[in-house]
Amino acid sequence: MQTTTALTGTSSYGLPCLLDHDGPHGRYLCIVTPILSETVSSFRRSAPSKSLDSQKVKMIFCGAVEALIDLHATNIMHTGQ
Repeated sequence: MQTTTALTGTSSYGLPCLLDHDGPHGRYLCIVTPILSETVSSFRRSAPSKSLDSQKVKMIFCGAVEALIDLHATNIMHTGQ
């Protein structure tokens, strides 16, 4: 089982928290941030038609892919729930 230990505690100002994480391939320093935007699902539900047109879906998808490319280019790992 993996364990995570807080190094800096939680930030009351919404700043990232640094965590020391024991994973299957060693120990990692993790930056944990709060969710910085709404979910795609809540964005969709807020639309008058309760759906997103193809152009908005393409923009969301391309933004997510570009962010992952940038993370990978700097050797930053990412996870989600």
